[in-house]
Amino acid sequence: MFGKNKAGVNSSGNVSGGVISQQTVAKNCQDLDGIYSSAEKLSFLLRSSIGSVSNVLLSLNEQQNIFGSFTGSINSILDSTTDVGHKMSEMESALKRLNTEIQTSGAFFEQLGDSVQNVAGIISSRIQITDELATATGEGAGKVARVLDVINVLSQNVDAIKDVISAINDISELANEFEKHNVELNNLDNISIHNNDASIFLRLNRGKFDVIDIDPFGTPSPFLDSAGYCARRESLLCVTATDTSALCGTYKEPCIRKYNSKPYKSEYCHETGIRILVGFCALTLSKYAKCIEVLLSHSTEHYMRLYLKVKKGS
Repeated sequence: MFGKNKAGVNSSGNVSGGVISQQTVAKNCQDLDGIYSSAEKLSFLLRSSIGSVSNVLLSLNEQQNIFGSFTGSINSILDSTTDVGHKMSEMESALKRLNTEIQTSGAFFEQLGDSVQNVAGIISSRIQITDELATATGEGAGKVARVLDVINVLSQNVDAIKDVISAINDISELANEFEKHNVELNNLDNISIHNNDASIFLRLNRGKFDVIDIDPFGTPSPFLDSAGYCARRESLLCVTATDTSALCGTYKEPCIRKYNSKPYKSEYCHETGIRILVGFCALTLSKYAKCIEVLLSHSTEHYMRLYLKVKKGS
């Protein structure tokens, strides 16, 4: 009996009136044992599950570490690939530069070959010119001898030429003063001093002189036409040119303008200049049915000088 109240037991064995039977208590205890046992099983299962989850988490952590290492390796490979790309670009640029240098070298060697050919041509020309100069030197020696013979004849006939009339003309009044002073210093007679334009003076005295000497400052080109008009046949025409920069090819256009010839600047430019001057004199005198014979020519310091014998014909 439990409690202070009395209770009866009905036919079904249940407790009534607030009284619990021992059977009910035992059953409830059994139920509690079952519940407890189930709770223990559940707790075991939970612990097992927690352990499995922990293992899974550990495995995932390890996989994450492995993936991180793999990612680092991939990044390293990508960096290496980028470096290789840069190296390839540098190699390509170097190859382009090398190709450019090879092409430049090829052009240089072509120019060198052309230069060698030009030098060979110049040497061949110089050899030919040297031969021509040797021949001309022999001819020139004969002409010099002829001039010396003329001078010798003149020196032997000084008395015969005392009555020769000489005229000096210059457009500069100051030059006239110096000319008069020099005539007095040398005790010379029969020399007249004139202050006129040279071209006008020559045309006013046509055929009066055996020797005409054109010695201007610069080019004689403006006076050669009048000199050709004035010079008599078998007379001597002396011409001086001080514009050697034009005749030797330093300034081509003035030479073309003054002498109607294109100069060539070289080692033998002085000979070329003399030839241009001789050719211009011959062309100018040919207008008056006269020709010239070159007795002597030379290039000295800053001037060129011609001694020409004027003859009939052109």
